[in-house]
Amino acid sequence: MKNKEKFFTTAIMIGWTLYLLLQRGHPNDEAEHLHIAWLIQAQNLMPIKDFFEHHQPATWHLLGTLFQFGVNEEWLLFFGRVYVAFAVLLSALGLYQIARRSQTVGGGYLLLPIYYLMLSSLFFNTLLLIRPETFAVPFIVYCVLLWRVSFLSSRIDARFLAAAAGMLGMISVMISPRFALLAPGILLLYPAQMTVTPSQIVHRVLWGLLGSAAGFLLLLNIFDQTLHELVFNIKFSALLQQTGVGYYPGLPEMLFAGAASLPLYLICLRHSPYSAQIKRLFFAIFLLVYLISIYFMGKYFYAQGIFPFLVWVALFIASTPLQKSEPQHDLLGRTSIAVTVMAAVLCVYQLSQLGHGNIRRADGQRALLRQVVPAHESVLLPYPIHPIMRLDPGYYSLPILEGKNRLCDTIAVFDATPALPACDYHEAIQLYRPALVAKRFLPVNNENIDYARFISRNYSYNPDMKILIRKDLKIPDEPDAGQASADDG
Repeated sequence: MKNKEKFFTTAIMIGWTLYLLLQRGHPNDEAEHLHIAWLIQAQNLMPIKDFFEHHQPATWHLLGTLFQFGVNEEWLLFFGRVYVAFAVLLSALGLYQIARRSQTVGGGYLLLPIYYLMLSSLFFNTLLLIRPETFAVPFIVYCVLLWRVSFLSSRIDARFLAAAAGMLGMISVMISPRFALLAPGILLLYPAQMTVTPSQIVHRVLWGLLGSAAGFLLLLNIFDQTLHELVFNIKFSALLQQTGVGYYPGLPEMLFAGAASLPLYLICLRHSPYSAQIKRLFFAIFLLVYLISIYFMGKYFYAQGIFPFLVWVALFIASTPLQKSEPQHDLLGRTSIAVTVMAAVLCVYQLSQLGHGNIRRADGQRALLRQVVPAHESVLLPYPIHPIMRLDPGYYSLPILEGKNRLCDTIAVFDATPALPACDYHEAIQLYRPALVAKRFLPVNNENIDYARFISRNYSYNPDMKILIRKDLKIPDEPDAGQASADDG
């Protein structure tokens, strides 16, 4: 790679890193995971036992280190993004190492899978966030790297490398079960320049399974998680995706992502040394991973649902030994240039929309509410305005706002053993008297006279902050300072 190319690449990567740090992010998800990490690390509470959650715990153990380091409340979101940027850059390095060992064309072609992942995150601007999927990516990338290297090693080293690959793959799945979808395709990502026999694959798969089992048991122990809790998380998440009114505006983006990825995938297949049979198999995997990702989204089409598909395409590009054509027919070269330019242009555009004050604006109302609510008090608020480092009333902390109440509706039909507590926010408000309550819990047409009287007697509605404030609390003299309005309506 020439000096100009190195400079250009470095500039793009720095721009991408800045974007990851200063992006707007997701108003719900990032605050939720930081809050749960605080409950576990600072309050010594346990998911399922002490409060309700249906995600895997790995992300909270990672974010819990922020509280061990004593990160100030106002900087939690930023330093959480530092972890995001580190995970993404580590993933990019892994993709580069896979490509460097796979491709003979060199140069900018080695960066093609990285730029594809970059474009995906810039297009889906809620993709690479403080969420489990982000932290699962580097483990699945290095799983593939070790899997491929195991075929180039001696028999003894191959066992160790295959087992290590299996362990990394299992860690990725334990962080985000979505990535289990990639397991069958990963088995085919062995070095194409080698003649690999079925017995070699079986040998490595067996050692990979052994490493996966070891990783599975190790993480259950580290996370203090039971097998029942793991199954519960998976089953409840699946049911939650099918409950409520749904979120369909994201579907066109999912369809566009598949349609835009297909030409790039086909171009890489065309410029690969694979046989026609293998090419058809890889094309089938493309369709299978895409369609299953869409299917598992249920009624809610968010960027994380298609994450495994995007990671698969990046891994496939990195693992494919690309071959250039004659200059006049070099479609691969033109594609590489186009992807690079698009990544650079979109990165500059997204950065132009941001600024260092972006995170502080997002935390503006939270900062104000932290002043209102004493440290020992609880709040019942949606995560876009949740103070993060404040307690929740009762067992259920997050009022998922689609429909009447998506979370309570799901719990009502979920067959859990042992049975979950009843989900009744009106009862929780009257029992625990949280300091702040979301506007949606205002009485509607006095449908419950006792509840309406309780709210009228104990709370006043603040139209500026769009929340109910317990009457014995005092608000700052300038409630609008630094406020970022959020309506949980």
